[in-house]
Amino acid sequence: MLASIGQGAGGLLLAGHTDTVPFDDGRWTRDPFTLTEHDGKLYGLGTADMKGFFAFILDALRDVDVTKLKKPLYILATADEETSMAGARYFAETTALRPDCAIIGEPTSLQPVRAHKGHISNAIRIQGQSGTPAIQHAELTLSN
Repeated sequence: MLASIGQGAGGLLLAGHTDTVPFDDGRWTRDPFTLTEHDGKLYGLGTADMKGFFAFILDALRDVDVTKLKKPLYILATADEETSMAGARYFAETTALRPDCAIIGEPTSLQPVRAHKGHISNAIRIQGQSGTPAIQHAELTLSN
């Protein structure tokens, strides 16, 4: 999902993903699907990675007069980040959007990250004539 406000080129992209890692119900001490507060902390599936970032965006925008923005603001919520990156891949392949800056709201313990892990796939095709594997020759040598 892509939401935007403002006109022109560039701007700021606030991006995150909407999926979560699979969870083990036995490791939770409370319902992972119900946001609960305990000792001033919020608990629930995805609160740190990434739902907290989207809540922060919505809360922060309440104090912004978006009619005064000089460049566009984009909010991108992708899917399948935890597995295939299908949402981000689709976005990259189908949009010409090129913001000046982007903030990816992944939890980094307040350590700025300029680049992050990605995904790459390759295939190797080997052509030729098959032959006898060397292990068979070694077996014959050792058995004599």
